[in-house]
Amino acid sequence: MEVTIDSLSSVQHKLLVTVPPNELQPHFDAAYAKSAAKIELRGFRKGKAPLAMIKKMYGEQIEFQSLDDIANFYYKQIVKEKKFRPVGEPILDDVHYHPGGELKFTIKVETLPEITLQELKGLPVVKVIHNVSDDEVEHELEYIRRVNSTLTEVQQATDNEHLVTVEIQELDDKGLPIIGHKTDAIQVLLSDETKLPEIREGLKSAEAGKKYHITYSPQQGERIEPVDGEFTVLKVQKVNLPDLNEEFIKKITKDKVSSLSDFRTNVYNDLQTYWNDKTMRSLEDAIANEVVRIHPFDVPDSLVNGFADGLVADVKEKQPGKTLPPNFDEKQFREENREYCVWQAKWFLLREKIRLQLNLKIEDADYDGLAEVESKKISIEKDRLIAYYKNSSQINEKIL
Repeated sequence: MEVTIDSLSSVQHKLLVTVPPNELQPHFDAAYAKSAAKIELRGFRKGKAPLAMIKKMYGEQIEFQSLDDIANFYYKQIVKEKKFRPVGEPILDDVHYHPGGELKFTIKVETLPEITLQELKGLPVVKVIHNVSDDEVEHELEYIRRVNSTLTEVQQATDNEHLVTVEIQELDDKGLPIIGHKTDAIQVLLSDETKLPEIREGLKSAEAGKKYHITYSPQQGERIEPVDGEFTVLKVQKVNLPDLNEEFIKKITKDKVSSLSDFRTNVYNDLQTYWNDKTMRSLEDAIANEVVRIHPFDVPDSLVNGFADGLVADVKEKQPGKTLPPNFDEKQFREENREYCVWQAKWFLLREKIRLQLNLKIEDADYDGLAEVESKKISIEKDRLIAYYKNSSQINEKIL
């Protein structure tokens, strides 16, 4: 066997293989014997026909059918001899064979890159620390009141704590309705500062059943143009915000907290925990980005495509029927996300390299530490969690 390796990149290679007739013959003989057991010839029991007769009648067909297996045999031999680390499926191409002659074929193969870890200690990364303010706590308390509010239908709005349901008919410059420009039953919370101020002001005293002419300026793309609208009030509801009293606090905390000061402290702690977690995620991303940045290397397309397959599968999973939307352009989607998938492939390979070089392994203390925290959050016995963690590849990946 002769092999010529044409390396298209550090991870993409084309193997040009030539196998002489004398090396092919043992493979053909094995193929004849295997086929003989299945062939039936007139006058002979199945599998008992003379081999010479089988070769004469079916020899070329058997030889050609065995070429894929022969190519695979030599591919594995080359991988072992050259100490390749293939990834993905090899592609057999340009197979040339004439009975009695040599076999020539090309195999395209991708291999894992050789990575030399750079010094990782001392890499500069930014850690953004967020300290929760009193204003944030007050904002969260207000949000809690609002999600626990109730609505009472009334005739007219008397302050901002009202929800007004309206139909909007756009008007032309003559005050006539524009056909096809009608919005049915939208709700406007008068205290919501994200709503257009002209609409909130125009409806501040809205009365059920009445119409109001309001000129407002919505943003349409990059343009902001005034629109004349006739607002028909369908319903007015009073927003009843609960007081932050002992009864309310005990209700939403399931009797765990009763005083406002303790509740405020809990809200502060929850917010700070949220920001601390966000800080750590951001820091981990910054570290990963920096590690990838200082290690420029090629990655196999098959690995990149694997991450793209995962993104496409995520899109399917979120769709009704678990199928891609009819107008989904998968090719464009893959192209748009290629840079991200290349990054993911690089980080995956670097993580594995770091694990191997530092000999990172999960110890019982790792499971114990995670279970200690999580068992208190979800009220499951620590030992049960540990048993689950040890059998969860996702948890093991997270710990590593």
